[in-house]
Amino acid sequence: MKHDVPKGRVCDWTCAMKADDRQMSDEMFSNEFLAAQLEAHVAATSDAVNNRGFKRSSPGWTYMAPKKYRAKFSWIGPYLPYGLEGQPLSFEESLEMQQDLVAKYPEFRLRIVDMTTQVKAWSTAGEADVCFNFEVEGIPPGIVKRAMAVTTFEFLEGRWQAVACTSLDGAMMI
Repeated sequence: MKHDVPKGRVCDWTCAMKADDRQMSDEMFSNEFLAAQLEAHVAATSDAVNNRGFKRSSPGWTYMAPKKYRAKFSWIGPYLPYGLEGQPLSFEESLEMQQDLVAKYPEFRLRIVDMTTQVKAWSTAGEADVCFNFEVEGIPPGIVKRAMAVTTFEFLEGRWQAVACTSLDGAMMI
């Protein structure tokens, strides 16, 4: 799935800041532009999983805050290889878990259905959530189920980085 940034704008993930007062550029940080950037990050992660691109240099992973990132994958349920259902995983544990899943379930795919982004704070340290509905295919083989997740981003070290992802199984949303 491809997500384009608004026409006429350069997509710069590092998002330059003014050196004198560290204020964010209005153009680079309009809500619409920021939402497109953050949603593109989330889509890149889905693409990385589907294309089995688990190198940290892959576009699906470069925007993560590796030391701060925590993930809770409730949609996996009993298929979580580590037996850590509901436990937060570090970035490295999350990558390893997803690699294990694709090895065990070669048909495993993610498909993002829709996304909504909410910017929660604007200052030199911003925060935003990308909420998205998605489909999980192939766990177990032949089954497609719905789920939803929220990826939380913070503006850290001069760029937007994912610090958390929490998901719910579609059955848990009823």
